[in-house]
Amino acid sequence: LLRELGIAAWPVLVASGWRDGIQRLMPSTACFNHVIVGFELDGQRYFADPTVVGQGGDLERLAAPPFGAGLQIDPATDALLELPPPALAELTLTETFTLDRKCRDGAVDQVLEASGWLADDIRAAILNQGQRQFAKQRADALQQNFPALLPNPESMQIGDDSDGNRIELRSRHSLPTWGQAGRKPPDFFSYGAHGLFLAVETIDPHQQRAQPFLLRHPLRVCHSVVVRGKAVKKQQAGAFTHEGPGFRYRVDVRSRRREVRFDYRWETTAAEIAAEQWPEYCQQRAAALERAGALVHTPPF
Repeated sequence: LLRELGIAAWPVLVASGWRDGIQRLMPSTACFNHVIVGFELDGQRYFADPTVVGQGGDLERLAAPPFGAGLQIDPATDALLELPPPALAELTLTETFTLDRKCRDGAVDQVLEASGWLADDIRAAILNQGQRQFAKQRADALQQNFPALLPNPESMQIGDDSDGNRIELRSRHSLPTWGQAGRKPPDFFSYGAHGLFLAVETIDPHQQRAQPFLLRHPLRVCHSVVVRGKAVKKQQAGAFTHEGPGFRYRVDVRSRRREVRFDYRWETTAAEIAAEQWPEYCQQRAAALERAGALVHTPPF
């Protein structure tokens, strides 16, 4: 299609598993299991994966396929081609809990924003599942932590900047109580930094590795939990930072009258974890995520 438009374009063979690790292998067609497209326009090289569902971004903000290296099918090719590194992808989830001990006006407002390949992933999930099912799945995940939640999937609003490859989702659900349904609200509100794991990899810390572990990099994930209401007691502000192989983590706690805010921030600092660093990565990651829980005192009047 590109060639018919007068644009120079070539197939590029890539390896979804090995990625740039194919540079360490002996030449063989068995190295490759996927194909993308490379093309030139106005003196610039671009790469695109036509199999990606829901991809956004104009040419300047198109998320490059994250395969590291590939083989361009061209008579002039005599070596592997290095692909551009992926651009920073960001995800921010802000959840505002309004607590009401009278069980009348409690609510949860969620704002989810994403850019880069994370925006592509969310867009693809909405296209594959349908907006209502996607919204229901998000509400169900929240209800696992708050059984009394009254989900409202129809409240989800989507703002999609396709050219800029940014997407924003807003939703609101009723929360009569932050404890068990039908019971008096508890004296403490408890919640975790679950939004981090919308983008950060889940791992098995007992796994033994002989090969590097690939991180989603560069990546920045922020989860903010805001708890407000007459029942919310002011608490001491503070900050916690922790670094380990391939990541940086920070928690900030701020408080004012009738409101406490927890800001969790996770950033990757490397593209992979070497096999010999794997035990330390698991240990330091666990130490960081021990400080990923919001606890707010909400005593009766």
